Amino acid sequence: MISSDRPGRFAAAVALASAMVLSACSDSGSTDGDSGEHYLLTTEFLGPQQALSAARAADGSPELGFGAYVANDRGAEWVLTALDGGSYRITNRAVGTTESLDVVNDGVFDRVTLAASGDFSGQQWLIGPLDNGYCRLTSAFLGEQIALDVSSDTDTPMPTLRSVDNVSGQHWRVARLGTGGGPLDQRCTGVAGDRSAGLPARSR
Repeated sequence: MISSDRPGRFAAAVALASAMVLSACSDSGSTDGDSGEHYLLTTEFLGPQQALSAARAADGSPELGFGAYVANDRGAEWVLTALDGGSYRITNRAVGTTESLDVVNDGVFDRVTLAASGDFSGQQWLIGPLDNGYCRLTSAFLGEQIALDVSSDTDTPMPTLRSVDNVSGQHWRVARLGTGGGPLDQRCTGVAGDRSAGLPARSR
């Protein structure tokens, strides 16, 4: 377990805004990562061609980074599964649904990883639309004041967690992919005023 099960605190207005981006799609929970809607996660900072990606290191541990997306690159394709309370589980097609995007609970709380999926608040992500058309990603574990960001401290950009600010590394696009691996339509498009596009709704 990476993150503790400390409940997150979300403002009612933020939860309501997240609910506005729901649609009727759902994920069946298959462990191979192939079921449900697939998405690209990119930022305003790096641009739409640099997608959040996952891969296995030589020792089998998951590694996260950013890279240029090519069609059917499973490592850059993510499954968003809606949970209770307006949050989402985020899993990777290449790694499978047995591991979820999680907050590293090391007392510093500035890193994310892929960890064994479970009922942990570090794996519950709120995707809140912003007025500029992008979305901000925060976790129930750390609350709405800490957001998923891009670290530019080295030559290789990496996902990180930082205090919420109006910075381009915290502005996320979520693009749904078609069956051929190409973008089908956009979620959190980066178009100002576009707050209506949907994400997967919770399965009934």
